[in-house]
Amino acid sequence: MASLALWVSLAGPGKAMRGLPVADWGRNALYFLQGLITPLPQAIPAGWPAGSAALALLGLIVLGALAFVFYQSGYILVWVVGVGWYGLAVLPALLTRPFVYVMDGPRLMYLGAAGAAWIWAKGIQWLARRPSWGRILAAVGIGAVALAHGAFLKDMLEQMKAGGALVRETLRQVREVPPGSTLVFINYPSWLASSSERYPFGHEGIPLIPDYVGIGAFLHANLGESWEVLPLSFPDVLQPWRFRYGTLGSWPGWEGMAEIVQRADAVFRVDYRTEGSLRLVRVGGRRPCQFEWASFGPGSLVLCEASVERGKGELIVLTTWALRAPVHEDWTVFLHLYGPDGRLVAQEDGYLIGKTLPPRWMRVGASVQDIRRLPISPTASPGAYRIGLGVYRLDTGERVNFHSGMFVPQEDRVIPLAAIDLP
Repeated sequence: MASLALWVSLAGPGKAMRGLPVADWGRNALYFLQGLITPLPQAIPAGWPAGSAALALLGLIVLGALAFVFYQSGYILVWVVGVGWYGLAVLPALLTRPFVYVMDGPRLMYLGAAGAAWIWAKGIQWLARRPSWGRILAAVGIGAVALAHGAFLKDMLEQMKAGGALVRETLRQVREVPPGSTLVFINYPSWLASSSERYPFGHEGIPLIPDYVGIGAFLHANLGESWEVLPLSFPDVLQPWRFRYGTLGSWPGWEGMAEIVQRADAVFRVDYRTEGSLRLVRVGGRRPCQFEWASFGPGSLVLCEASVERGKGELIVLTTWALRAPVHEDWTVFLHLYGPDGRLVAQEDGYLIGKTLPPRWMRVGASVQDIRRLPISPTASPGAYRIGLGVYRLDTGERVNFHSGMFVPQEDRVIPLAAIDLP
């Protein structure tokens, strides 16, 4: 009652309620009812068309049954105070916040959880004091709640571990980029959630970096410096993952994407790995062209330089490209790793800068760094490995001729970029 008095006297609820659609009140009430009787709503299939009606009916039955049991046993005051506590705690949000806000704010039920826990604990205590059948039902109820919430918490823990590792790696890599630089993050997760919905109404999950906060604010808060940060969503490289996720930013289209990434100082992409982890990889960015190792076509696309680094279980190949004249065909780049026997053992094909920049969308005079990774199998045979690079037309597969004073042209139109000895 003190909470209700404070809300009415200090918060001006009448003004806050104006303009909120009545439909949101109904959805909010169902969502909070779901919280009050959880985990029982998990018996209702998520996405079921009649799920809302089933949830309302289930809530009335459960609360009515508890009221009857408590009344018969002399504990009706527990029901009144528990349900009243919960209702008053969630009432301000129920009446003044849109549903899209409510279902994204589990914190809105923190205070109300005390009332919900009170009536459920008293119900289980009442069962435990009955004859043997009551103790059995109490044990079954406690076990069911523990299993339901245990699975939920296990998923949450794994999501938090993956998300926590990603944000720590983000801070580590961004520290290496001078403040004031332009950073692009591709497919950075804003939230993570279980692979399937457990509840019939709303959704579940954990926010990683919400849209209304953004990566720029996150970096500034943790590192004390500022960068120009642009999050983008790139559907072409989105990967199925063990958890559901949403990404920051939107898809600007091919032309818009190309314009953004070739002006960025550093472009990062999040890879959603099959074992459940998240990996942030730097895929390129703006870089001056200081040399001209080879030119493709009639001198349109120039390979300026290249280097190879050894990573953990992979080779990291860094190349710099410049555009001297417009490319009218749909060209793309291939990177091959050949084993000691000459066979192809790994490859990374695609447009520049994490497959976001087709050469035909580059600005004449622009130069960028492209970073690719060639995986090395743990069972790879020792010996001399060769790295080959080239360009081909995506529509026909035909490889593009190159001219070079540094590399001898090959019949297969592959530049022998480097040789690596693997133990």
